[in-house]
Amino acid sequence: MPTALSNNYENLKKLGNVTTGYGGKTAGEPFHPGIDVANRRGTQIPAFTPGVVVDVKTGFKNGDKDFGNLVKIRDAGGKIHQYGHLNQALVRPGQTVGQNQPIATMGDSGNSYSPTGGDSSHLDYRVESRGAYINPLPFTQGGQTPNVTNGSGLRGTGGIGGNFDLSKQLVEAYRQRQGAR
Repeated sequence: MPTALSNNYENLKKLGNVTTGYGGKTAGEPFHPGIDVANRRGTQIPAFTPGVVVDVKTGFKNGDKDFGNLVKIRDAGGKIHQYGHLNQALVRPGQTVGQNQPIATMGDSGNSYSPTGGDSSHLDYRVESRGAYINPLPFTQGGQTPNVTNGSGLRGTGGIGGNFDLSKQLVEAYRQRQGAR
């Protein structure tokens, strides 16, 4: 029987290929505090939760520092949802956004890489609560972008590589974090 978390993972796969899960390893992070989803540059990214846009950064290109172009949304509970490595922001600070509303397009701005040498276009999605990153997977239940093709051939973007099923790893990482509270 599917769990809520495995259903959330399935929603992410509709957006693209999950290349690094929460707790996974990247070239610069022994513990990745977000989820990386790869797809073609320009793929629309929905807001996974409703809220108010509190920050938009633009003007970055590939190779620049940090997350490059990004959008941050504060949800009703005060958590900050960060969408990084964007090509383009479709929202502005102060704007209220609804769940599944397009807020940005996927890109490779900032410190974005592909260990396979291919296109590094992807979304780095993180959720911050009380100054610390938490597992973003439970917040992705509504993240569905219509007419997005999965299996674009992009591999290894922003993470440990491959086009593989991380659902068990994601669920286990979530359970471990919940047990540590």
